[in-house]
Amino acid sequence: MKKEVVKFIRLKQERIKIEGWEQLSASAISSPYDTVNLVEPFLKEADREMMLVIGLDTKNKPTVISIVAMGTLNQSTVSTREVFKPLLLSNSIRFIVVHNHPSGNTNPSKNDLKITQKLKKAGEMMEIVLLDSIIYGDDIRSLLANDWGGVSLGRI
Repeated sequence: MKKEVVKFIRLKQERIKIEGWEQLSASAISSPYDTVNLVEPFLKEADREMMLVIGLDTKNKPTVISIVAMGTLNQSTVSTREVFKPLLLSNSIRFIVVHNHPSGNTNPSKNDLKITQKLKKAGEMMEIVLLDSIIYGDDIRSLLANDWGGVSLGRI
């Protein structure tokens, strides 16, 4: 009889260096504008839809910023698993998701609202609170501030 072998897996989060980000301050986030100022250097030149997750500690200071989805000009597929992996690895207690609309139009799609609800529920189950979901384009749209489609996230 062949013995079963248990494999141990060590997860490693890789740090990448993006030019210009080393000057970014890791101050506490208290508004959607603080969030956008943190990620704008990366999103402003993006030619396709991307979603970033920002993990936060108990004082709302960033613990991690991670690209969790990259798509096409007008859509991207977001995996709940990919959103929570960097949050768990960085011991984040709160998080904010930001994605861009390359068209510039920041009105949320039905899918934007659906994903936000899904992430909020998954976060509640894992005790990692979703503070906001922000759309970046010609302006910014906070689903928290606008209470889009009944998506009420609480206050930062």
